[in-house]
Amino acid sequence: VQTLLQQIQRSQQQALEHRRAERDLRVETERAKGTFQEVISVEMDVQMAIRNEIGQLQQVVQDLANRIETKMSEIDRLEQANSWARAEVSGSVTRWRQRCLWRQEQLRRGLEGKDAEPRRQSPADDEAEALR
Repeated sequence: VQTLLQQIQRSQQQALEHRRAERDLRVETERAKGTFQEVISVEMDVQMAIRNEIGQLQQVVQDLANRIETKMSEIDRLEQANSWARAEVSGSVTRWRQRCLWRQEQLRRGLEGKDAEPRRQSPADDEAEALR
């Protein structure tokens, strides 16, 4: 009977130890669960911040691409205007040179040139003159 009582007492002691261990494990599990939930929350916040940053950077890239496209269009327009201005200046220089030559010829001949018209050069002469 003594042995049986010792076994019962030992069994009760073990049950008590198991309940304490179970309680300690639950407390530790709850603490770890809270920590893990905090880690997950921080990770979600970081991911959201990264997504926001990516969205902002994509917007910046799009804005810069639009600005580059606008600048390229402006450059094309200015190059065309510059080409037109060069042609106008070249034509004006050619006409001025023709007038100077015509006037020199008129002065050499002793004419006043009020009624006379200047001699027109051919388009090939205009190109040759523009290249000088």
